[in-house]
Amino acid sequence: MKSTFFISSLFICLSCEKPTASKKNIATISLSDSREIQMSKIISEIEYIPLPDNFNFHFVDKVLFNGESYFFGDFGHTYKIAILDKDFRLSGTIENYGGGPGEYQYIRDACINHSTKTLDLLSGTKLIRYDFEGDFIEEFKIPFLISKLEHLQNDDYIIHIRPGIKSSLANNEKALDNHLLYQWNCKTNDLTPILPNPYEGQIPFISEPNVLKRVNNDYFFTKSFTDSIYWIKDNQVIQKYHLEFRNKLIPMKLLQENDMVELLNNPNTRERYIYHYARLYASEDYLMTTYVENANGTLIFNRKTGKSISASRFINDIDNGLPYLNPRFLQDNIIFNIFSPESLMEHYEKHQDNLSQVDNAFTKIAKQVNRDSGSVLVRYHLK
Repeated sequence: MKSTFFISSLFICLSCEKPTASKKNIATISLSDSREIQMSKIISEIEYIPLPDNFNFHFVDKVLFNGESYFFGDFGHTYKIAILDKDFRLSGTIENYGGGPGEYQYIRDACINHSTKTLDLLSGTKLIRYDFEGDFIEEFKIPFLISKLEHLQNDDYIIHIRPGIKSSLANNEKALDNHLLYQWNCKTNDLTPILPNPYEGQIPFISEPNVLKRVNNDYFFTKSFTDSIYWIKDNQVIQKYHLEFRNKLIPMKLLQENDMVELLNNPNTRERYIYHYARLYASEDYLMTTYVENANGTLIFNRKTGKSISASRFINDIDNGLPYLNPRFLQDNIIFNIFSPESLMEHYEKHQDNLSQVDNAFTKIAKQVNRDSGSVLVRYHLK
């Protein structure tokens, strides 16, 4: 991608990987040889959907869908969740900033609770439930800090807790050092370990809104700076996907001996090494994540065919629109991204000599929007 990857703040906890006892149930996902590809090789169609003028979420950390409504969450800037119907009309907003019941100081994660038909929001030591219209229902206190969660059933969740997090109330403090995933009950606070931590100590940490995903009754989990994606079903790891980064994965020892921010933003590091910048998306057919190889790259794996494709630059030879594929959501075989109206207008103006006589989906939306328009949802249909 053209954009560069910058890390402004980082809490660092470093580790060395433990030896793996068994190689069974491990599949390899490899990067493509080329760093750029034409979109038409993997995309059949690009849709542009103008969002309401009062939808100004230029930063979308997570998108959820309950079958009827979409929930677009901006966790780090406006601390809001926009509720849109199937036609992407804005029907409500959750923006309950504060310290009282149903209010939050920040949003760490959110998920759909299929049992209670609620949107469950994670903030600090609170789990807050809202109905699908955005109205507060109830909240629960949590005796430890949860990083990520997905609903399992009833009041049970699968959660990720960074190793080293302690609890003053739970009786299994030791387990919090030894596992990455647990089953957790929000009413009893019972914890059942699921995924052991395969590293000595803690994993290097960076903000990552999408590392735990539910697809029907399957769950997928990964972490930045690691080379594994775990497929979990019935609280068991049934498949481990090994990410083969051309033998260029940045060594943990190098991370240990240098300042993380300086190291990852060093041009020599970016040219020489690859590291997993985890943004995990999953569907019945696909797994997707992102990585950094001098520039941001996207990796797409077809779970049915076992084939993968990756690139840091996607040449838009379909409608000559923006050459970016920055996934924000994966619904079946459709990739969602969000663009500001300015970015579409500027791209059109820059290439106006070639696009002025073209009539396609991109040129229509570029001429339709203005600087007061809402954001634009772009949907890429995978072949």
